[in-house]
Amino acid sequence: MKQVLTPQLLDDLYGWLAERAGAGGVCPGNAEIARRYEFASAATAAKAVGRLEKQGRIAVRRGWTARQATITATGESTAPIAQANRDARRPSRPGARPATAFPGPRIVGPRGRQCQWIEGEPSGDDGCKCLRRTARGKIWCPAHLERIYLPRDVAEERFGPVPGLVPVSALRRASS
Repeated sequence: MKQVLTPQLLDDLYGWLAERAGAGGVCPGNAEIARRYEFASAATAAKAVGRLEKQGRIAVRRGWTARQATITATGESTAPIAQANRDARRPSRPGARPATAFPGPRIVGPRGRQCQWIEGEPSGDDGCKCLRRTARGKIWCPAHLERIYLPRDVAEERFGPVPGLVPVSALRRASS
């Protein structure tokens, strides 16, 4: 039987989110909501959260693996997204790598890690990106890394001294 997102069900979900927000707990994920309300899929749970958001009862801030819900009537929020990572919501598997052990960007295309440098106007597809192979943990190819990361003395020469730091030229004079 298909579950319908009735007003009573949405009220119950709103109450549950308000309880979590009041306690400073983590916002439940779609899978957890689907289990609690016996939805056929997590997509139905996402629709329910979307309906509450559309009604103006909650405001949602989304991250890669979690979301933060703010109850608009009270201003209370669930735990910030940085604290609400997937390790807090899912039991860890034996031998699984923790989410914080992530070695670098996971931008992988059909040819492996690819440069994400955008030339010109960004577009929905990857047509505006460089897409050359990158080193592990890098998002740009060596040519674009050279354009982005300048030695401090070259950067100061082009753009002026870095605010809050002693200029390289003053350091050189002091050392000689």
